[in-house]
Amino acid sequence: MRYYLSIALPEPLLSEVLAIEKQWQGHSKSTPHLTLVSPRLTDDLFSRVELTNSLVEVARTISPFAVIYGSLGWFNGWQKTIYLKVNRTVELTDCQRRFSRVFKQQLFSPDAPERKRFTPHITLADHLDWRGARLASQQLHQLDLRGVFTCREVQLLEIEPTEAKWQVVATIPLGGRSHNGD
Repeated sequence: MRYYLSIALPEPLLSEVLAIEKQWQGHSKSTPHLTLVSPRLTDDLFSRVELTNSLVEVARTISPFAVIYGSLGWFNGWQKTIYLKVNRTVELTDCQRRFSRVFKQQLFSPDAPERKRFTPHITLADHLDWRGARLASQQLHQLDLRGVFTCREVQLLEIEPTEAKWQVVATIPLGGRSHNGD
């Protein structure tokens, strides 16, 4: 079993990303989102209830905050990924660090290697070859995909090795006062 933590996208952003994803990628294992903690494999001692309870405790200490997104970026590698950049605000970075600690405590052994630096993004198209990435990038640069939404909750998702799609197993509200006046 594997788990990850994300921020769900609100409408109309969700529909826009779904349309782009369908055009360039065709399918996805999960609904478009902003990943806070990337997928982690569990071991025999893992308890989803304990993980969820720990995430709820942390979420109570995090106020809702603005998620600001805008320009395009891409990850290089064998298969190209085009994404929507998300501003690395103090609030988003703090939220990601706090939840990452919970995942590390619950799912990692103490000697597990550290993950790459957090790059907040919303994937638009994945597994593209160079030609497809160039064409997608040219078309997507013509769109105005800038915006802001308020993150009020996070989602815990899981997938079993035999499943084709990630499933939301917990939606966890953030507590405290909002950082952006609402």
